[in-house]
Amino acid sequence: MNKKALLIPLSIVTGSAALAAGAAVAAGEVFYNFALKKKKKRKALGQLAKNQTSDQPLQAQGDMRLEWVDEVNAKDVTVSSFDGLTLHAFLAENPGHTDKFAIILHGYTCHAREMGFYGEKFFEKGFSVLLPSARCHDESEGEFIDMGWYQRLDILDWIRMINQKYNDPQIVLMGVSMGGAAVMMASGENLPPNVVCAIEDCGFSSIKEQFDHTLKNMMQIPPQPLMSCANFVTHIKTGIDINKDGYSTKCLKNCRIPMLFIHGTADKYVPFWMLDKNYNAHPGPKQKYIVVGAPHASSAWHGGQEYWDKVFAFVESFIS
Repeated sequence: MNKKALLIPLSIVTGSAALAAGAAVAAGEVFYNFALKKKKKRKALGQLAKNQTSDQPLQAQGDMRLEWVDEVNAKDVTVSSFDGLTLHAFLAENPGHTDKFAIILHGYTCHAREMGFYGEKFFEKGFSVLLPSARCHDESEGEFIDMGWYQRLDILDWIRMINQKYNDPQIVLMGVSMGGAAVMMASGENLPPNVVCAIEDCGFSSIKEQFDHTLKNMMQIPPQPLMSCANFVTHIKTGIDINKDGYSTKCLKNCRIPMLFIHGTADKYVPFWMLDKNYNAHPGPKQKYIVVGAPHASSAWHGGQEYWDKVFAFVESFIS
């Protein structure tokens, strides 16, 4: 075959491959920028707008008690993460009650202030409360949202800070949505014995399954090949391999603390089927609480007093 004639189709193939690779990287960049790249700061949400209903997610719910951290004179405290970030939290000391703490984690693109509604409930039960801002949220440093994977290690830093300052009080972990996933992921780590139990509310089973669900069911985009492109870019930028890292279910298999799993049946964001997947991965002891009709991150409002009765009946069975 003529050498020149051979080079022409080879150059076409090479050029096509380069274009395809470039398109794949571009698609991955778009996904990363949309889903994980640091967002502009937004104000915390708290009141129900006129055109919103209690069937909408947490950000659309009624009074979220944003002002609670101010009412109890919560302090701004910080820790340094394993990778050198300064992370912030609201610390609300309950006078005479620093022997038990609740660490409560917020969701994706939310604010620590927005967990005031939850913090107040624990405070009323005699807990001191820590409301951390996840990395890359609010005042905490970070250039990308880690979907709870690195936050699981940040939770360990917050636990160490509390133990050093308050002489190993009993600690309860609670998280909602991404915060719930972070709690499940942290539960697989070597937690100190004073962490007595955990509550996860509508946390996802894995980063990959959450992204697949969001693309397919909420954006009507086939997960593949976009997720492969996204993982290539995300792995380079964050060190997170979506195909291997960020599986709540894998972490739960190593969990040694009791856990309460909560989910609303009308959750469209983190699908209801993830509840059983998470629950079944935990070796026990464990409990499950299903809130019929509750959309994403809204079970506390939908369930009302029953929600808190379930939560504190569970917690108090492990607090001495």
